[in-house]
Amino acid sequence: MWTWNAAYLTFDEDIKGSLEPGKLADFIVVDRDVLTCSDAEFRDTRVLATFLGGREVYRRVPSL
Repeated sequence: MWTWNAAYLTFDEDIKGSLEPGKLADFIVVDRDVLTCSDAEFRDTRVLATFLGGREVYRRVPSL
């Protein structure tokens, strides 16, 4: 919702602000649900992948 509102305010809601086919997409994938985890767990959150413009630009290499 926050990203859609920001796109709406700049009249860009047709090209960004939500994850839909044909729209720009900048987002990250994390290893846990940050909305429900504890404060201690939140601190340990790791980014697994980063996408810019809908294309993957980073993927975390699993540690051995």
